[in-house]
Amino acid sequence: MQPPRWEWLVVSLILLAWFGLNLATCGDYPQVWCDEIWFSEPAINLVQSGSFTTMVWPYQPIHTFPTVNCPIYSMAIAPWLYLTGTNLVAIRSFNYALIAVAALLLWVACWRFDLVRRPLHRLLFVVLLHLAYGMCYSYRCSRPDILGLVCLSGLLLSLQFKRQLLRALCLAGLSGLAVCIGLQVGLFAGLALFLGWLILRQVTLRELVVSGLSMVAAVGGLILFFAWKGVLSPFLASTLGFLGKQYAHQVRHTLYDMVRIVVGQTISNYMADFSMLVVSVGLVVLLVATWKRLTSRMRRLAVYCITLALVVPLIFNLVGHFAFYYSYMRFVPTALVLFALWSELFPEGSMPRPVLRVIVVTTVVGAMAVGLPLRFAVRAATAKLMPRNDVQRILDSVIRPDDVVCSDYAYFFEVKRITSTVYDRSFSPISSVPHIAEVRELTREQKDAVSVLVIRPKERDILTQFFGGSWSAATEPFGDMQLAGALGDLPVVGNRILHYLSQPQTERYQVQVFRRTSSPPAQRH
Repeated sequence: MQPPRWEWLVVSLILLAWFGLNLATCGDYPQVWCDEIWFSEPAINLVQSGSFTTMVWPYQPIHTFPTVNCPIYSMAIAPWLYLTGTNLVAIRSFNYALIAVAALLLWVACWRFDLVRRPLHRLLFVVLLHLAYGMCYSYRCSRPDILGLVCLSGLLLSLQFKRQLLRALCLAGLSGLAVCIGLQVGLFAGLALFLGWLILRQVTLRELVVSGLSMVAAVGGLILFFAWKGVLSPFLASTLGFLGKQYAHQVRHTLYDMVRIVVGQTISNYMADFSMLVVSVGLVVLLVATWKRLTSRMRRLAVYCITLALVVPLIFNLVGHFAFYYSYMRFVPTALVLFALWSELFPEGSMPRPVLRVIVVTTVVGAMAVGLPLRFAVRAATAKLMPRNDVQRILDSVIRPDDVVCSDYAYFFEVKRITSTVYDRSFSPISSVPHIAEVRELTREQKDAVSVLVIRPKERDILTQFFGGSWSAATEPFGDMQLAGALGDLPVVGNRILHYLSQPQTERYQVQVFRRTSSPPAQRH
């Protein structure tokens, strides 16, 4: 298939418009949180001081090569930050560009594989990728997930190559790259290729072996690379700490307990993405109503995508954990088969049954509505955001370039623009980082060197005691404010809304700046 020329223009305009909208609403959702800081801070350090090291990953010494995950994402964002700066918009805009690339590749796959034949359906698929509940969670923050989606989309398109050598080289190269982006991306790629061989027969056994060997080689290369950088021990400690995270780190767990935990967590993963739920229900209804009318090719595709969406959370929870920001691994194949089914059932010029049309349209519109629009609506109804420029001006007025700062996550990037030595709250007693490995503690000298705290007012006592000495308020509380109001009192959904608003990525709060006035007496020189 070849799309009409006008479709190229329209899809380009859609992607450009979404990039602009994402820039304009950068601070609306999500709130800045620890993962964003851990993944992007090494690149900021490289831009500011020429040193690609971390001060914030709590499982390794400061000023060492980052081992928060495989290094490709943190290294790839560095050139982007050289060009765009190091504020929040610049940091998050890297993923805004990546989601545009991923959407374009998936749009190409729709017509190259003859999956989605109608232009309108392909364009709606591109829009849905930007609006879906789990997808917008992944691409609107600074994490490697969307770079992983770009790699996986390229892996899919490589199956279109007819020349066997070129196809094998692309499969091997992209399989190894997937591992270097994230071990979880490599795990998904291996699973998707295996099911592609088992169900679709679109991957040969030889290609499956080549891809597997490439992934093994990539893992070996990562081990050698981190050993060369002198950080193999913290990398292995944190990586192995995730293995069996859901069940294997409690010695008192029986086999029944382990099974219950994994199954319960997997079911919870199935229910977490609202857009995925809507698409899944609509897809199942369509398949039940039209199964006998479908071609064998479409049936195999449906079985493949549904199997992939079902087994991914289970496999991930058995190996480590399935986090919500991996939602794209389930949503993209499920949405793709929905639009492929829509295109097959309703070809150009056909007169589909009205009931089926209502089901499809309701499914697509519903999946869009419960995604980013719902998040924006809840944010508008429950929070008053302080402009980031105003926050930056306040911080500029009270923090000096030679200060050593411990900062809350919310305005970490604003503080980092002023001074290069910034710790985050993961080193403090209020940290909630998972204990997958030994957490590095600040030495007494490092604590004494901290001269400014940018923290939540309610945490003043515990943090000033932790760092020691005397502290005085340098500002009044400032920043975002949140109040659930009547939404929290709604029947049935009120508690769900309150739970949503308390999550690290949606919670809004004010901070206050405190400056050290003296060190603890025992530490004075």
